[in-house]
Amino acid sequence: MSFTKIDNPGRGNCAFYGFSIGLIDIIKHEYSRYGKSDTFSSLERQVDDFKISLLDIINFDYFKQSTDVLDKMQHHLRTVLFEYRIQDIINNKDHLTTSAYSGGLDH
Repeated sequence: MSFTKIDNPGRGNCAFYGFSIGLIDIIKHEYSRYGKSDTFSSLERQVDDFKISLLDIINFDYFKQSTDVLDKMQHHLRTVLFEYRIQDIINNKDHLTTSAYSGGLDH
């Protein structure tokens, strides 16, 4: 197995850019193997205003990274995470602990 160091132009979004590059790699591998990508289809279903085409991802160059694609992908990943957290809070509202910063601190 060979490894290649790939930097990302994150500008403060490094973690989401890194995650995006990983997802892009998964999508590219699925597409090359099966002619489609279930991961891409799942992202499209989860984000109402999904603005990345499968072709954008297939043509993504790891060494000349499109910040446009990465910006859109990290935005969509943040949306998925936000929606997941909202549902988690709604579904578990009886089990949430009180934050130490919401009062009860003696000054």
